[in-house]
Amino acid sequence: MYEKGKGVRKSNPKALKYYGKACDLELVLGCKNYARLKK
Repeated sequence: MYEKGKGVRKSNPKALKYYGKACDLELVLGCKNYARLKK
């Protein structure tokens, strides 16, 4: 939601934060999105 700005103001730092949390919970999609956004 934060990465694309759907329903909330677009914020890559917030998107990165939540993708990181998802990755910490071992969700593969969260890890992939975190790595993609980190580039």
